[in-house]
Amino acid sequence: MRTSVRLPAAALVAPTLMLLASTPLLAQTLPSNPVPYQSIRGNAPTVPNTTTPSVPEGAVTVDVYSRDYEGEKSASEHQYDNRVLSGHVSRNARAGALEGGWVVTNATGQGLVALQLRGGASPEGAWRSLENTAAYNRSGLVERIVTGTDTLRIDYKGAGKTYQLDLQKETDRRWKGILTDSSGGRTAVTMTAQ
Repeated sequence: MRTSVRLPAAALVAPTLMLLASTPLLAQTLPSNPVPYQSIRGNAPTVPNTTTPSVPEGAVTVDVYSRDYEGEKSASEHQYDNRVLSGHVSRNARAGALEGGWVVTNATGQGLVALQLRGGASPEGAWRSLENTAAYNRSGLVERIVTGTDTLRIDYKGAGKTYQLDLQKETDRRWKGILTDSSGGRTAVTMTAQ
């Protein structure tokens, strides 16, 4: 039969502390004054190299580089470039005049709502309130966008209300109209591109 003896923790800690106290520390001694930075390769301070490197004879420097290192493009490279350009033009054509960021301000110029719209055949967007209120739901998705020739209606919900922007086009990047909320409030507004 085997028996084990449990020693109190103090019986183990005291001898360990005595052993540590009697052993010299291996820590590095610190200098009493600041020491200048020394190079790894030697004891001399490192000085940055301020000399201009020499240019080998016949080398082309950046200043005289003519930027025609690739030569003529192959037929497949021209086709690739044309496809990229065509895609870019097509994307811009689908974007529509509403594409981008917009800010809706009141008559005094105070920002009410920021809109990020994506135009095209079926416009969509997101909104964010710019008013300094503690209301919840200060951003969200636009519920509906209805476009006409020179008219625009944007509906969105937030902070327990529904909002309707009815706008008339002034210029390509500026619309004027009324912001109506579900509690009956009506505000004259201007929407401009950011």
